[in-house]
Amino acid sequence: MPEGITYQQLLRKVNKLAKQAAADSEGIAEVGNSISEEAHGTARVAQMIGSLNVDPSTIAETQELASYMDALAESAHQQCTLAEGTARQASAAADTARTLHGGISEAIQRSPASNIHDVNRQWLTRE
Repeated sequence: MPEGITYQQLLRKVNKLAKQAAADSEGIAEVGNSISEEAHGTARVAQMIGSLNVDPSTIAETQELASYMDALAESAHQQCTLAEGTARQASAAADTARTLHGGISEAIQRSPASNIHDVNRQWLTRE
């Protein structure tokens, strides 16, 4: 049997999810940017060692590594885009929770009832 959840618990959990998704998106973007910088640095190293007449296979391996790092950075940026979408959806879920369930909470707060036993079921459906 599913566990009951109050409006406040729902709101806290959904807001926490939205904040965590946004933070994760920012973290993924930072990692992607870092990998991209490293890839460009590796490509520069490949050019520098090429000018020093280093073994061609070493130069090729360094260029290949830079290429792999570029692909990895691109993948991280794609994941960042997806994570941003998730963050927007989580934020929309928080807004929906406030919109759909906030009215019930406000109605209960306006109620003259001092405890749950004073609440009339018809009053809740009417409000």
